[in-house]
Amino acid sequence: MTEQHRVPNAAALPNGSGVMVEHSQPAAGVDELRSLTSSLVRQHGGVVLRNAGIDVTEFYALVESISPGIKRGVGDEEQNLHLHGELYYRPARLDLLWFYCVVPPHDRGQTIVCDGVAVARQLKASTRGFFEAMPLEYQFDSPRRFWAELFGDLPIDQAAATANATMGAVCDELGDGAEFSCEPVSDDVLRGTFRRRALVTTRWGHEPAFVNSMLLALDLTAANTNGYSLNTDIPSHVLDDVDVTTERLTSEIEWQAGDFAVLDNSRMMHGRRKFTGERDIRAVNGVLPAEER
Repeated sequence: MTEQHRVPNAAALPNGSGVMVEHSQPAAGVDELRSLTSSLVRQHGGVVLRNAGIDVTEFYALVESISPGIKRGVGDEEQNLHLHGELYYRPARLDLLWFYCVVPPHDRGQTIVCDGVAVARQLKASTRGFFEAMPLEYQFDSPRRFWAELFGDLPIDQAAATANATMGAVCDELGDGAEFSCEPVSDDVLRGTFRRRALVTTRWGHEPAFVNSMLLALDLTAANTNGYSLNTDIPSHVLDDVDVTTERLTSEIEWQAGDFAVLDNSRMMHGRRKFTGERDIRAVNGVLPAEER
């Protein structure tokens, strides 16, 4: 990635989490956008580009040139989605998170972003002390149809051993105290337990950042939904401090058709405001080449 690429019209988003670049004319092409986005995401953790003049196919080509990954949509549920780092509830390699707006929401539906470095700096000392002493522990169940895609349709005990070895290697890459274990809970279901510190180290700059899935996991637990849960007990004063600090530092992306954004998943959390009506946002879970990780 290019180390420096100064852009005069890069303006901070409200509350300072990330920047927006509005093009006065369409970009010259993918090469120009690759240099621009690569530089800005290193500096600011997140960047939104407007009026760049690329369609979703060209967007995918841009992503492929920087951090190829899994193309997906985003959840079509209309409720709020709490701030979280993508896939922080399990061992996963995910470096850059990309979004492209095909159809903006008619009413609200903003994507929210929050700079975990700024959060870590502004949390109370007692809150930071709690998280430094206590890793977050998540739990999730994986049915056979999920883990068989990863490891093959193995006997359940062999699948558990394979998962522990494979995910253990991913944890070694992740660092930040990442640990994983799983065991069978039926003939078809593996139950995984994943631990990682709430304050992680950023990819660029190597600073402490509050990036995790705690807030989203707490909401999922309260709603009694399937997915994952948080086993760590969070004291009310710690949770209150996190809520106040993240809300103060949260920026909103007011989507327009053709906008796209990229977030450093080691620095920025994201979520969504509730909305009504149609909303079509495409996403890519991007993984950087090995030499850039």
